[in-house]
Amino acid sequence: MVEDYIRGLKLRQIRNAAVVIIDNKTHQVITYVGSSSFQDTTDGGQVNGAKAIRQPGSTLKPLLYGLCIDEGLLTPKSVMTDVAVNYQGYAPENYDEKFNGYVTMEYALEHSLNIPAVKGLRLLGKDKLVSKLSACDFRQIRKDQNKLGLSMILGGCGTTLEELTGLFSAFAQDGTWYAPQYIRSGSTPRQVRLLSPAANFMVTDILSKVNRPDFPLNWGATEKMPRISWKTGTSYGRRDAWSIGYNKHFTVGVWVGNFSGVGIADLSGAQTATPLLFRIFNTIDYDTENEWNAPPEDCELRQVCSETGLLP
Repeated sequence: MVEDYIRGLKLRQIRNAAVVIIDNKTHQVITYVGSSSFQDTTDGGQVNGAKAIRQPGSTLKPLLYGLCIDEGLLTPKSVMTDVAVNYQGYAPENYDEKFNGYVTMEYALEHSLNIPAVKGLRLLGKDKLVSKLSACDFRQIRKDQNKLGLSMILGGCGTTLEELTGLFSAFAQDGTWYAPQYIRSGSTPRQVRLLSPAANFMVTDILSKVNRPDFPLNWGATEKMPRISWKTGTSYGRRDAWSIGYNKHFTVGVWVGNFSGVGIADLSGAQTATPLLFRIFNTIDYDTENEWNAPPEDCELRQVCSETGLLP
């Protein structure tokens, strides 16, 4: 499937992909595709793209917002300002180079806005995010922790598809990360509590919505597809396209790009990686019951002011 998918992208000079699939119940890695074709000597088919260190784009934003919820800094309806900012010379911009004014945290995550994410990391503190990622075996981030700044939430750090797929499997496990199992050992995998069940539910619910700009254009084969939550990412220079999704059964991580690191104008997580993600879910979990997380007991609805996001 991966080879066939990339064959259709080669006319656009997009030549490789990698896929990792985790069974959420056993924590076993059940599919591991390092490249679109191992026999392809022209485009680096023997490079392991699942283990290669790449810029993660926006894929760390769900964890950031979940941590902000747990710290009492934000709720999905908290109002943030999406306006021009400058932090000692660092002036982040949104993907479309536009500003949206007042937005809720929920809207910011749905639309993957960059400026609110940087503000969220500034509120939380970079070290708290780095600590959680280091605990989940993000090796390059652990190594570079003293060098990282606010830009890490927009992809200014190094991660792998293995690491990101393992991270998103935690969202399918009520916020608990289990070390992905690459061999059958029979032992209990190491685990780390990343988010409370309530914060995890809120993030998962936001990521399951389909009325968002990173839904693939002209994608019609979703009628029987299981309900999933997913997040896309596109690295600086359009070198890496990410799409990582999950439901109760599986977590699927997809990377698409070129092993040479060449940027492609057409490359994006939404339009390049997500169609492959959807195809995979349509194949491995087609027309199954849409089993979904129920809200935890301590996760309650409350009325807030539509203008401020605060209690009336």
